[in-house]
Amino acid sequence: MTIQLTPGTYYYQIEDFGNNNTIPGYVSTVSAVFGGSPLSGTYTVGSGGNYSSLTNSGGIFQDLSLSGATGPVTIQIISDLTNETGASSLGSIAGNPSVLIKPSGGPRTISGSSATSLIRINGADNVRIDGSTAASAVGGTPALRELTIQNLSTSTSSAVIHIGSSTESSNGNTVQNVNVRGNDPSQTFVGIHVGGATVGSAAAFPDNNTRIENCSVQKSRTGIMALGVSPSNMNTGTVITRNDLSATGASRVRDTGILVNNDDGGQISQNSLGGIDSTGVSTDTIGIAAGASALSATTTTTTGGVKNISIERNRISGVSGDTSFSAAGILIAGISGNTNTVANNMISGVISDGTSGDLPAGIFVVGVTGSTTRLYYNSVSMTGDRNLLLTPGTAQYPSYALAISGASPTVELRNNIFATSQFNSNAASNPNAKSYAVGMTAAAFANFNSNYNDFWSTGSSDDGFRTGSLATAAGTNYANLAAWQSAVGGDANSLEGDPLFTNSSTDLHLTSSSALLLDKGTPVSVLDDFDGQNRAALGFAGGIPDIGADEFLTPTAAAVNIGGTVVTAAGSGIRNVVVTLTDTQTGAVRQTATSSFGRYNFSDVEPGRNYLLMVRAKRFAFEQSVRLVSPIDNLAAEDFVAAAEK
Repeated sequence: MTIQLTPGTYYYQIEDFGNNNTIPGYVSTVSAVFGGSPLSGTYTVGSGGNYSSLTNSGGIFQDLSLSGATGPVTIQIISDLTNETGASSLGSIAGNPSVLIKPSGGPRTISGSSATSLIRINGADNVRIDGSTAASAVGGTPALRELTIQNLSTSTSSAVIHIGSSTESSNGNTVQNVNVRGNDPSQTFVGIHVGGATVGSAAAFPDNNTRIENCSVQKSRTGIMALGVSPSNMNTGTVITRNDLSATGASRVRDTGILVNNDDGGQISQNSLGGIDSTGVSTDTIGIAAGASALSATTTTTTGGVKNISIERNRISGVSGDTSFSAAGILIAGISGNTNTVANNMISGVISDGTSGDLPAGIFVVGVTGSTTRLYYNSVSMTGDRNLLLTPGTAQYPSYALAISGASPTVELRNNIFATSQFNSNAASNPNAKSYAVGMTAAAFANFNSNYNDFWSTGSSDDGFRTGSLATAAGTNYANLAAWQSAVGGDANSLEGDPLFTNSSTDLHLTSSSALLLDKGTPVSVLDDFDGQNRAALGFAGGIPDIGADEFLTPTAAAVNIGGTVVTAAGSGIRNVVVTLTDTQTGAVRQTATSSFGRYNFSDVEPGRNYLLMVRAKRFAFEQSVRLVSPIDNLAAEDFVAAAEK
C-alpha cells in the first residue's frame, strides 16, 4: 500500500480490524521530509527569497540533497542569514550538478552557532562558495571578499566550513573570496576543514581538486586544514592560494595557519600568514605545516605526509610560541621516493622559548630517508630577544633559520638567504640558547646539495652553523662560512653577509644597498620571484638571478600610467564607473571614475609590480570585471566591455 504525504510529522498505528484490537508495540511516529521536484537554475535565500535558510530544516541544502537537480544551481544570498544552525549539510546531489553560492545585491553575512560546522559539504561535488558579487573574480584582494561566514559556537571541536564525508569523496569544491570567522582563537578548532566526517579528522575517502582562494580566516586555532586518508590514499589537486591569515590579537589564528597532510601535488602559494601566537598554550606554533604537525630537536619519522607539493611565494611574518614549545615558519616532511619544493617564501618574526627539545626555526625540514626537499629562493630572517617572551624559561634550545633533521636527508639548497640575529639577553640562565643560520642532525653530507646561498648570523648568541645535532651542547659548531664549506663539502659559491632587507622583521625585499646579493645566484627551475615578476624579464646581468625571494628591480624606470576605457557591448563609453587599482604586494588601493567618454587613468604607478584592476557599475555586468596587470611601461588600453545592462 502506498500513501502520498506532504512533508510533516505523522503518527501511525497498526490495528487488527478482525478482532478490533491495536497490535501492541506498533504505535509510533514518523517525520516525513520529502524533496520536491529536482532543482535547476537560480534560487534566492534570505528575506523574501525562495528559501529563508541555507542549513536549517526546510532550507535549500536540505531540498537539494533530497530532490537532486537537473542542471546547474545558483544560490544567491539576498540578505544576511543570522540564525543558521548547520543542521543540514549539502550531501551528494542526484544529477551531480555544479552549485554556486554567492552574495547578491551587496555584502552579506551568514552566521549562527553549530557545535560541529556551520556550512558542510558532505559528499557533494563541484560546489563553489564565491563571496564576490563580481561576475568574474580574480583572487588576492580584500575588496572581493563580500561574504562573511561565522560560526559563533563556543565548542572547541567546531569548524566554520567543513568539506568531508564518511561514505564518499567530496571532489571539485571551491571556497573563494570569503571572510571565514570562528568565535574565538581558543575555541573554534578550524576555520576551513577538508577531511573526514568529524572536524579535525583525516578523510575516509580522498577529497580531490579542492581550491581555497582569497579567503580571510580569523578567530580559530587552525586556519585551513586539508587531511587526506593516508600516505597510500592521498588527496590530489589541493590548491590553497592568496589567503589572508595575518590577523593579530583576539582575531588571530592561534596555533597553525595552514596544515596539509596525506596530499599529492598540492599547491600552497601566495598566502599571507602572521600574528600566529600560542601564548599560554602548550602546543607548537607553525605558519605552514605540510606532512607533519609538530617539531623538535629530535623529530624524526620514516615517512611524512606530502609528495610533489609546492609551497611558494608565501609571506610568513609573525609566528610566536610560548610555554617552552616550538615555533616554525614552514614545517615539511616528505615521502620516500618523491620530491617537494619550497620556493620564493619570505619568513620573518618566528620566535619561541623552546626548551626540552623544542626550538624556533624559520624552515624545518623533517629529513625522511629517500625523500627530496628542494629549497629555492627563500628569504628567512630570525630576529628578536627570546628572553622577552611571556614565559621565557631557562635551558632554552638553539634557534635556527634552517633546521634539518634525519641521518642523511636529501636536501637541495639554491639561492636562499638564511639570516639570524636572534638572541637571548639572559645568557647566564640560557647559555645554550644559541642562534644558527643552519643546523642539521646529520653528520654525513653525501645527500646535502647546497650552493649559491647567503648565510648571515650575528649578535650576542651567534654560533654560525651546526651539524650532528639540533639539541643543546651537542654536535659540531662552525663559526663561519669557510669552516662550514670545509665540513660539508659544498656552498663553494655561497656568501656570508648581511642581506640588508627593507626590514629584517617584516619586509624581506632587497634594497639598492643589497649589492652583495644582486646577480649572485644561479638559474633553477623556478622562474618568477616572490612578487610574481619573471626574473629574466627584469634583465638580470648575464642571466644570473639575485639570491633570495626578491629579484631586485633597480629603480631607474620612471613611473607609468595605467588607463583604458569602459564601454558597452556596442562600444559606447560608460561614465562615472568606479575603477579600482590594488597593489597586490602592499594592499594599497586607488580609485578613479570614468569620464563622460568612459576613459579612466591612473598616473604615477610604480612599474615592475602586480596590480589588480577592478571595475564596477550598478547598471552593467562584465564578463571580466577584474584583471591582473604587471606594468613595465605605460598601459593605455586596459579596456572593460560590459556584457549586458542589468
